[in-house]
Amino acid sequence: MTDSAKRLTTAQRKVLDDATRMLQEWSKREAARILRNPNADGWIRLIEIMEKARKDKRVRTSAGALDFLDLVIDLAGDALTASTADQAIEPLNDVMPLAIHGKAMRQGEKKNPGGPVRKRIAKELAKSPNPAALKPRHLYELIKAKSPKTWEFSGKGRARSIWVTGRKEMHYPWFSQICKEEKDKLLS
Repeated sequence: MTDSAKRLTTAQRKVLDDATRMLQEWSKREAARILRNPNADGWIRLIEIMEKARKDKRVRTSAGALDFLDLVIDLAGDALTASTADQAIEPLNDVMPLAIHGKAMRQGEKKNPGGPVRKRIAKELAKSPNPAALKPRHLYELIKAKSPKTWEFSGKGRARSIWVTGRKEMHYPWFSQICKEEKDKLLS
């Protein structure tokens, strides 16, 4: 027992004992809550691996890497009850509101409205008297029939894709997803 603990009055010792007991009970309840999560073991293992990385000489000598590692370890520790990575990084959302492309948004700035294919999908859906009935394959054919010469269409079925000059290829599954998103925006 330390000298300061020996000098405690009876009332102070009772308060300290009560606080210690409450903390132990809370710790047991929290541990049980964490272990009920089927993903807890994976998060615990991730923390163990990152703690080993902290001992690595190259990590220790890089202030930026060490700071980042500390941040990630804290996030993983907070995420012991999380089921997904999105839930794990949720604490960062309040601290760092970012635009889609990672740049801080200015007040009143609009998010990225999308590329030319997304805009074209939205336009075709807006023109349609019954946008809910338009399937992605119909939209694909409509856009293909009225596309600029700089757009190339290839493939059949789900292997279809669209090439827009100066942009990445858009495969059909992604095209279908954009159709769904634009249809949801229009119908909501």
